Amino acid sequence: MPDEFRVNAADGYDLGATLYRPPAGTVPSGARVVVAAATGTPQRYYRKFADFLASQGHEVVTFDYRGIGASRPAGALRSFETSFLQWGEVDFEAILQWSKAAGGETAVVGHSFGGHAFGMAPSAQQTLGAYLFGTGTGHHAAMPLSEQPKVLALWNAVGPLLLARFGCLPGRYVGLGEDLPAGVFHQWKRWTSYKRYFFDDPTATFTERVARLDRPIVAVNAADDRWATPISAATLLQGYASASIDLRIAEAAIGACGHMGYFRPGPGATLWPDVHRWIHALLAAKKARPQ
Repeated sequence: MPDEFRVNAADGYDLGATLYRPPAGTVPSGARVVVAAATGTPQRYYRKFADFLASQGHEVVTFDYRGIGASRPAGALRSFETSFLQWGEVDFEAILQWSKAAGGETAVVGHSFGGHAFGMAPSAQQTLGAYLFGTGTGHHAAMPLSEQPKVLALWNAVGPLLLARFGCLPGRYVGLGEDLPAGVFHQWKRWTSYKRYFFDDPTATFTERVARLDRPIVAVNAADDRWATPISAATLLQGYASASIDLRIAEAAIGACGHMGYFRPGPGATLWPDVHRWIHALLAAKKARPQ
C-alpha cells in the first residue's frame, strides 16, 4: 500500500505527499521518480501511473501543491495566497530536497505545469532529468482555432466572474480536478498571454536559471492535445537552452489522449513503459561515467 506522509516546505507550509514502493520481490532500480502534477490536478490522479512505475522497481512520490488536495488549507480558498512560482520554487523544490535527503537518484515526471515547475526548482539541476507529458506555453495562438475562443473566454470572462463570486476558480465549472487559488489563476493568465510563456515576462527573474538547467528532457505531446500542442511545446522548450531536448509527438495511433489522457489506463498507458526504459538508460549512463 502507498504511504502518505507530509513534507515541510522552506516557508513552513505543510505539503501532502504519497510514496509508492516496489512490490516485495521486485529488484529496486535505485531511482525515485517524483511526479509534478498539472494545474488543479490532485496527486491521486497519477496513482495508476505510480503503481506501474513501482511495479518496475522504482520508488515513486506524488504530492499536492499548496491549495490542492492533501495540501489544501482548512476553510475556504478565498483568502489563500499562492502562485505558480511558489508551487515550483518552494513546493516542488521541497519535494526534490526530501528525495535527495532520502538517498538514491531522483528522476522527474512532469505533467503540463509540472514541466514548468521543473525549470523553477533550484534542485532540478541535481536530478537525472525530466520526462514531460503535455507541457507547453498555453498561449491561445498555439492552440487549434476551435479552442481559442474557449480559452480567451476563460481568461477574460468566465474566470474573473467566478473569482468575484467564489474567491477562487471552482474546478467543477472549468473542468479542473480541484479548485484553483486566485493567485494561481492570475499568474496562469498572465504567463499564457505571452507567446513564450514566462520567458517573455520581464518580471520573471528565474528564467536565467531555467536557461542554465542542463538536465536531459524528453517531452511528449499528443497529436490531439489541444492545450499543449507540439508547436506550443517546441516554443516553450527553446527557453531550456542548456538542456538536451528530445521532443516527441504521440500520434493518433495510440488513441484519443488529449491533455489529460497521458496518465489514464488505455491510450496513455502505452507511453508508460518508455518512461521506465528512459530511467534505466539514465542510470546506466551515470554508472558508466568516470567518477
